[in-house]
Amino acid sequence: MKVVGLRWIFLAVLMPGLIGLLLSFAVIYQSENRQLEHNTQQLVRTVSAQVDTALLGAQHALQGLAATSSALDQADMAGFQQQALQFMAASGYGNAIVLVDASGQQLINTLRPYGSALPKTANRAATDYVFAYGKPYVSSLFTGAVAQRPLLAISVPVIRDGKVRYTLTMGINAASLSRFVDAKSLPQGWGLVIYDNKGIIAARTHSPQKYVGQAVIPVLQAGLHGPVDGLMQGSSLDAVSMVGAYHRSEQTGYSVAVGVRESLLLAELGQKLLFPALLLLSVALASGLLMRRFSTQLQGSLRTLASAIDAASQHQGDCHVPENGPAEFVQLAAQFNRMQEMQRAAERTLYEVEHFAGIGRWEWDIASERHSWSEELYRIYGRDPALPPAVFPEVQRYFTAESWARIMTRVEQCLSSGEPYQCDVEVVHSDGSQRWVFITGSAQRDAQGHIVKLQGLTQDISARKRTELALARLNRAMRLVSECNSMLVRAADEAALLSSICQLIVDTGGYLMAWIGFAQFDDARLILPVAQSGAEQGYLESIHVSWGDTPQGQGPTGTAYRLGRTQVNQNCLTNPQMAPWREAALKRGYQASIALPLLAGDNMHGVLTIYAREPDAFQPDEVELLEQLAGDLAYGIAALRNEEARKQAVALQLVSEERYRTVLDNAADPVVIATGKGQLIYANHEAASLLGYGADVLQGMTLLDISPVEEASKMLGILDELTVSHQLRVEMDLQSHSGKVIPVEINAVALPDGNVYAACRDITERKQFEAELEYSATHDKLTGLANRHLLHDRIEQAIARARREHKSVALMLLDLDRFKTINDTLTHDAGDSLLQEVAGRLRQLVREGDTVARLGGDEFMVVMGEVADVADAAGLAAKLLASIRQPLLAAGHHIVVTGSLGISLYPRDGDSLHELIKNADVAMYRAKELGRDEFQFYAPEMNARMLERLELEGSLRHALQNSELELHYQPKVSIADGRITGAEALLRWRRPGHGMVSPAQFIPLAEETGLILPIGAWAIRAVCEQLQQWQRLGLPVVSVAINLSARQFQQSGLAQRVQQEISRHGLHPGAIELEITESALMVDPEKAKHILQALRQLGIRIALDDFGTGYSSLNYLKRFPIDTLKIDQSFVRGLSTELQDAAIARMVIELGHALGMNVVAEGVETEEQRAQLQQLGCDQLQGYLFSRPLPAEQFAAMLAASR
Repeated sequence: MKVVGLRWIFLAVLMPGLIGLLLSFAVIYQSENRQLEHNTQQLVRTVSAQVDTALLGAQHALQGLAATSSALDQADMAGFQQQALQFMAASGYGNAIVLVDASGQQLINTLRPYGSALPKTANRAATDYVFAYGKPYVSSLFTGAVAQRPLLAISVPVIRDGKVRYTLTMGINAASLSRFVDAKSLPQGWGLVIYDNKGIIAARTHSPQKYVGQAVIPVLQAGLHGPVDGLMQGSSLDAVSMVGAYHRSEQTGYSVAVGVRESLLLAELGQKLLFPALLLLSVALASGLLMRRFSTQLQGSLRTLASAIDAASQHQGDCHVPENGPAEFVQLAAQFNRMQEMQRAAERTLYEVEHFAGIGRWEWDIASERHSWSEELYRIYGRDPALPPAVFPEVQRYFTAESWARIMTRVEQCLSSGEPYQCDVEVVHSDGSQRWVFITGSAQRDAQGHIVKLQGLTQDISARKRTELALARLNRAMRLVSECNSMLVRAADEAALLSSICQLIVDTGGYLMAWIGFAQFDDARLILPVAQSGAEQGYLESIHVSWGDTPQGQGPTGTAYRLGRTQVNQNCLTNPQMAPWREAALKRGYQASIALPLLAGDNMHGVLTIYAREPDAFQPDEVELLEQLAGDLAYGIAALRNEEARKQAVALQLVSEERYRTVLDNAADPVVIATGKGQLIYANHEAASLLGYGADVLQGMTLLDISPVEEASKMLGILDELTVSHQLRVEMDLQSHSGKVIPVEINAVALPDGNVYAACRDITERKQFEAELEYSATHDKLTGLANRHLLHDRIEQAIARARREHKSVALMLLDLDRFKTINDTLTHDAGDSLLQEVAGRLRQLVREGDTVARLGGDEFMVVMGEVADVADAAGLAAKLLASIRQPLLAAGHHIVVTGSLGISLYPRDGDSLHELIKNADVAMYRAKELGRDEFQFYAPEMNARMLERLELEGSLRHALQNSELELHYQPKVSIADGRITGAEALLRWRRPGHGMVSPAQFIPLAEETGLILPIGAWAIRAVCEQLQQWQRLGLPVVSVAINLSARQFQQSGLAQRVQQEISRHGLHPGAIELEITESALMVDPEKAKHILQALRQLGIRIALDDFGTGYSSLNYLKRFPIDTLKIDQSFVRGLSTELQDAAIARMVIELGHALGMNVVAEGVETEEQRAQLQQLGCDQLQGYLFSRPLPAEQFAAMLAASR
C-alpha cells in the first residue's frame, strides 16, 4: 500500500475549500454582475423616462401655445412676446422662447426686448425640419445665438390656414438636465451622463463644466446606431475604467448612460472574498489536526452561506446569514451581509427615483410564475399594497377591453421574439376612473437563450394624454372646417350640401351624430330635420323639437334658433334642458351636444345640432371653430338660394324675351341697334321722331352721322368701352336732322351677337333743372348771394391764391343791429325785404372777384381777396356800414338799420377758413360791445373777452330767478326850487363773487339774447310794488321812470301788461313814466305812434330818452304823444367846453317847450352845468350833483327828508 505524503493529505484537505472558494467567487461574481446589469438598466430607463417626460411635457405645452395664441392670429408680435413671457412664468418650462420665420430670421426672442435687432437662429436644422414636415422637433445641443451657452431646443410648427407660418422654439438650458444626474441620489462611484443624438454631452454627474458639450466615449458613440438598450465597458473621459448600461429614447433621441468604477467593483469583490480566502487558509493549516472536529460544523455553515447566496441571486426575501460559528465563517457572513445592505441601499435609491417620476416597476418570473410590483405601481392601479400583485385573470380588470387586447398582443410578441415593447394603454383605477399609462417591457434570457423573465416600467401619462386629446380634437375640428369649406365652394344643390356636411361632421369630425333642422312657421313652431348622418337609430322620429317658448322649445336646438346664439350641452344626463329627450339620447349613447344657429346676416336658416359620445366634449376653442363652420354653412345656404333665384330669373327673362321684342317698337324711349362699328341697323318710332329722320333713313346712317362733330370721339369711345365693360350709362349730345343739339342719356349694352343696343332719353328738361339745382345748392334762395357751402370754397381759393402771391385775404362778418326786433315787430315779409335790400347794397360795393355771402339770419360775409394793405379792408368796411345805415323802404315801412362788422385777415389772424371765420365773429361782437354801427379788426385778446362774455351770458340767465337783480333810484329835481319831482329806476346786477356788474356790460347782452323781455317785465312789476310800499308809508307821491328796450316796446300787448300791474298795485297811472329811445321809435314809426297813443290813453307818461343822438324825424316827433324830452348826458358834459353841445342843449329845450313838453337834463355833475341849464330854461335836472342812484331804502329816506 502506497503511503500518501503529508502534502497530499493537506492538499486533499485544502482542495474542497479551494473549490468552494472558487465556486463562491463565481456565484458572487455572477450574481453581482447580473444585479449590476439589472440595476444600471433600470436606472438608465428610469432617468430616460424622466427626461422624456420633461421634454415631451414642454413640447405639448408649447404646441398648445402655438395653436391657441390670438396674437399669432393677428400677427401681433409685441402681444405674442408678452404671451410667451407669461407662458414661461406660468408653466416653468424653458428659459427663452423664439419665433422664427421660414428664412431662419428670429421675429421675437424673450431674452431681448421687443423691437431689438435679432440674429438668425443658430438652430437652423430644427427650423428647416419643422417647415418641411410640419412636425415637432427636439434638437441636439447647440450654442444659442443670444444666450451664448449650450442649449437644446424644442421646436413646434405654428399652423394657420393649413400652412406652417412660423416655427415656435423654446430653448432649454442644458444645465436644467443636471437635476436628473445629481450625484447625491447615486451610490458612491456611480455616474450618469445625458447626451444627444450626435453623442454630445448635455449633463454629467462629475465635472459637468469640463465635459458638457464634448462627445461621449466611443463605445457610447457606437451605441447611437444600434439597439436602444445596451451594456458598456471602457474608459471614461476621465480615463477611469467603467462598466454600466445605456438607453436611447426613441421619442426624443436623447440617451442616458450610467457607469460604475470597475476598480470599485473589483475592490468590493476582493473585499468580499478576502475573508473567505483567509478562512480557507486557516482551515487548510488546521485541517490536518481539526478536520474531524470541525468538519460537521464547517459543512453546515457553508451550506447556510450557499443558501443565502442562492436566495440573493434569486431575490428571495431576506438573505441575512447568521454570524455564528467559527470566527472565519462569522467574518465571511458579515461581509456577505454588508454586501446585501449595499444592494438594498441601491434599491432604495431606485425607489426614490421611481416615486419622483411616477414610474412603477414590475417583474414576471415565467418559470416560477412569481410576479412583483413596486409600490408606485400599486399606487397607479389603486390596488391595496397589502395584496399580492394581480395576476391573470384578475389583472385584466385593471385594463379597458381594447387596452387589454393591445397589451396582450405586445406581451405575446415579446415572449416569442424577445424584442422589447412599449405602448400607451388605458387602465381602470380601483376608484373606477380611467387613466392613461405608458408601459415598457423587455425579456431576460437564461444561459441557454430561453426567455425566463419579463420586466418593465409603467408610467401615468394621463395629463399628457389629456393635452394630446384636446389638441387632437382641436385639429380634428380645424380639419372639419377646412373640408366643409371646400365642399361649400363646390356645392350646387342645397339638399346634397346639407347631407354632405352632416356626413363630414360624423366621418371627419368624429362625432356620433349630426342633423340640420329648418323651422316651420305654423302653430306648433316645429323644427323639422332636413339632413342627418351618424348613429341616429330613429332618434329624430321619436322626438319633437320646437322653437317656440314651450317645454319642447327649451332644449338646446329650439333655444339656439329662438335666441340666435350657440347652445352647448356638456352633459345629457344632468342638463335640465334635456329632460324631454334625455332617455332617448342616453339610449343612443349621446352624452353631450351643441346646437349652432345657421345665421347669415339677419336671416336665420335653421339649426345644426351635433352629438358627442363623451361628456364635456365641446371645449371653447372647438366651439369657436364649429361656430365658424355653422356661419360658413349659413352663407353657403344663402348663396345657393340666391343662385337658384338667379336661375329662375334668367328663365323668366328668356320667356319674356319674345314679348320684349314686340314691346321694343312701341317703347316710350328712343331705341337704336347698331353694329360694333357704329352702323345703325334698327331704330324704333321714338328714335326716328327724336332725330327727325324716317326709320328707314336712319338704318342707312351711322352713329357718327347723328352725333355733333365735337362728340364724335366720345361716341367712338363708347363703342370701344362696350367691348370691355359690355354695358354703360352715359350722357352726351345727339344732333337731329334740323341741326338741333339734343342732350340725351344713353343706356348702351353689348349684345351677344356683337351688336350694340342703345336706349336714349331726352334729358333737356332735366339738364335745365340740374343747372337750377346746382345754382340753388350754392346760393342763398332769398338774396341770391353765395351760401355757406360756396363761401367756404371761395375762401379756400382766396387763401390758396394769397399764399402763392404772398398777399392777404380779409374776411368781413356783418351782423345787422337789432334785426330780430325789426323782424318780430314788423312782418317777416318786411324782414325778408330788408335782407334783400342789404344784399343788393353789399353786392354793389365789392370788387369783381370778391365774394358776398349770406350765412343765415341777418349775418353776411364779404371775402376780399388780394389785400395789399389793412387800409384797403378798412375802407371797404366803412363803405359797407355807410351804405347800410341809409334809410330804406321794406314792405311799405321806412326803416333805418345799422350793422356791426368784424374783420379777420389771412395770414395774420389764422391760416384756415374756420379759424378766420371764428376770429371775424369775435371781432364783430367786439364791435357790438363798442356801441354798434362800426367795424373792428380782430385782436387775439378778443378771444378772452368773448369767453368772458359767454360766461356773463350764462350767469345772466340765472340772475332773475336767483334774485340777483335790483333797482336803484336816481332822483329828478326841479331846477326852480330843488325839490324832488320824480326818479328814474335804474337796473343793477349784484353778481355773486363779482360784485356789481355795470349796466353797460349786461344790458346790451340781455337785449341780444332776448333776456331783456323777462327782465323788463320784472322791472315794471318791481317799480309798481315799490311805489305801493311807499304810498303805504305815507311818503310823497312822485313819478318813477322805467326804461323800455326797443324789443320790449315793440312787444305786442305792452299797454295791457302795464295797465294790469298799475291796477293790481292800486297806483295812479301818472305815477309811472316810460322812457323810450329814439332808435326804438324809428324802427317802425307808424306802429310806435299807435303804441304811444295806447299808453297815453291809460294816463301813463312818456319820456323820449337820449334825444339828439338818433335819427328821428322832427316830423314824426311832433306826431308822437310825448310828455318829456331828456337831454343826453353827452351834451350836458360838454356845455362849458363845447359850443356845439351848448347849442344842441338850447335847441332841445326850446323845441321841447315849443311842443309843450317837459325837458330833463341827465348827467348833471357840476354846479356850473346846473347854472347853465337853469339859464337855458331847463325844467328838471338829474345827476350825481344831486345824488347817485340809491337803493330803495335810501331813496325812501331821502323822500321822507324832503317832506
